[in-house]
Amino acid sequence: MWDENLLTLHCTDYGEQNPLVFSVDYATEIWSAAQIQMLWSQAVRLAIQLLKHPLAVWRELPVGVGLKSRLVHRKTMPPLGEVPHVDFLQTYRQACASNPHHVALITAQQTLSFENLQHSALQIAAYLQSLENHIVALLCPRNANLLIGILGIWQAGKTPLLLSPQDSAERHQQLLSFCYQPFLLTDIVIEALIDPDQAPRNLINTLPTEAYLTFTSGSTGEPKPVLVSATAYTNTKQGWSKYYQLENSIHLQWAAQTFDVFWGDVARSVLSGETLVLLDENQRLDPNLLVPIIAQYQVTHWETTPGFALLLTNDLPMLRSLRLLVVGSDKLTWSAAQALRQALPANTQLLNSYGLTECTIDSSFWVVPNPLTINKEKLNSPTPIGFPLPNQQLWVMDRYQQALPIGALGEVWIAGYSLADDTLWQDDKLYATGDLGYYHPQDGLVLVGRADTQLKINGLRINPKEIEQALLHLPWVIQAAVVQHHSHQQLVAWIQTTDLHFNWPEQRQYLFALLPAYAIPHQAFAIDSFPLTAHGKIDYKALAQKNLPATAPESTQNYIPLTPSAQALAHSLRQTGAPEALRWDRNLYENGLHSIQVIRIVGLLRENGWQITLAQVLQSESLVQVAELLTQSHPQKNPQTFEKPADDDIDWDNLLDALNEQLN
Repeated sequence: MWDENLLTLHCTDYGEQNPLVFSVDYATEIWSAAQIQMLWSQAVRLAIQLLKHPLAVWRELPVGVGLKSRLVHRKTMPPLGEVPHVDFLQTYRQACASNPHHVALITAQQTLSFENLQHSALQIAAYLQSLENHIVALLCPRNANLLIGILGIWQAGKTPLLLSPQDSAERHQQLLSFCYQPFLLTDIVIEALIDPDQAPRNLINTLPTEAYLTFTSGSTGEPKPVLVSATAYTNTKQGWSKYYQLENSIHLQWAAQTFDVFWGDVARSVLSGETLVLLDENQRLDPNLLVPIIAQYQVTHWETTPGFALLLTNDLPMLRSLRLLVVGSDKLTWSAAQALRQALPANTQLLNSYGLTECTIDSSFWVVPNPLTINKEKLNSPTPIGFPLPNQQLWVMDRYQQALPIGALGEVWIAGYSLADDTLWQDDKLYATGDLGYYHPQDGLVLVGRADTQLKINGLRINPKEIEQALLHLPWVIQAAVVQHHSHQQLVAWIQTTDLHFNWPEQRQYLFALLPAYAIPHQAFAIDSFPLTAHGKIDYKALAQKNLPATAPESTQNYIPLTPSAQALAHSLRQTGAPEALRWDRNLYENGLHSIQVIRIVGLLRENGWQITLAQVLQSESLVQVAELLTQSHPQKNPQTFEKPADDDIDWDNLLDALNEQLN
């Protein structure tokens, strides 16, 4: 039973010459220290914004909001099963004791047994347990210290927050501002604390009440913190244990460490007494490096996005060790499901999973039939996402939060023990996902779109409001609207501006301090006035359909790639569907390509002997710079080259037509 007196805020005024002193009394059976610190940080952020904007409506203030803003209570829900036993480290500790020499972790640099991994993790835990900080931010590259740090944080009774070394210091500072006095643990600190010859000190046996802190796109224009409870994490982990065939398994860790799928990979592998293969940043997005790793270590389980899996259709038949391929985080169409199912070995099960960060990674899955037969008219429509995992419920409801019958379209709501924020947990809470869907009688839930403005691009959930808020930090921006253009998976910003001749490639560099790289629009265009709906709001649908202005002055289209490296790059661009008119003074994204195409381009170049990495391409400021990197790369084998055009009358204003004539 909730009692408002279980949380009390005190404010003491010691006079004009002294600051106000605040303190909090709370019931430990209801609130954890990490939750109180998160609430306190939010209160401070709100107070700062109120001082900055004293006349603003509080709901419009740019502060992160918690899970409760999308929760409702529904008294008629059927009961759930028993609350899971909350110790997601239990199986891991048992493996350390009963099977210490079993391989727990494989990285590019080393292989660790459960015994070695736990020895190092306990040394980190002993150090952290002496600190008062409840949230530990871990900034570490994708090596063994990343998992050592996580296990040490948990066994110290603390809550981890993972930061990416690829993000800017400003981005790190923005995320840390949501936490009250977090402790920053880095790769260097972990390395200094680990001593293989020293026995770990005895620890106070504590269990973390929160499994991890992460961030997702918020509706207010800022990242939204999501604090995932140990109960929620344990419940989802038990669902995977029941259905994902985890016994004697080897898991490929592909997802970025700042995304919730990372935590799913850890739960299904090391926390289940199984083996994790942790890819480094270069291996993770390079099919030419990734495929041999799957074969070398006989990987049995892998979760990725549909778009990335489709890059490997030629390689999938050879990956006979794969028992389970899970695709999620993005729409799986029937045509994509058919292509993957046909390419996979017959004994490999293909799953389409669905879940949200706020509901602890996964809530449902659908097993793709083998063989799969489909009607031509639904090739590009989405496949089902199936039925819920244990102790979770998926509801389709109308605008009045009334449940709809099978076949009726409505918003999808999730209930159960896996709701991330278990503050004052009750079994009558539901979370509004923002997804639209309906129930199919045989295949379960089918999603058809969004009920809000959030976007899914290449498996990443993006909130345009967060990007628009960042754009307003640029002094020449009056108003901005961000959309996904209808012709491709690319973010486009439309801007009312005081500078009609702004240089977007130059200006977008300032956004890297405020946004992750995937959320920065590839193109931006000035607009005199925004199209409006009948209610006077910006018409985002009209903007998404709006023709893009020509971006290249004629003088910048006259570059002809005559060097072998430039010709190879041009050929790879054509193979992956690059636009007809290329600007060689711009990078790949600014030329209209999306992430999956960029990965494929790097793969094609490497297949033809050019030694270049995805990181090098992503950091290049122009296609000319990529070609120069290829020239310096000293290919391992004779690269694919093309004859130089011999006709002096080539139309120098149309590069790709001329090159295409030579290629054909």
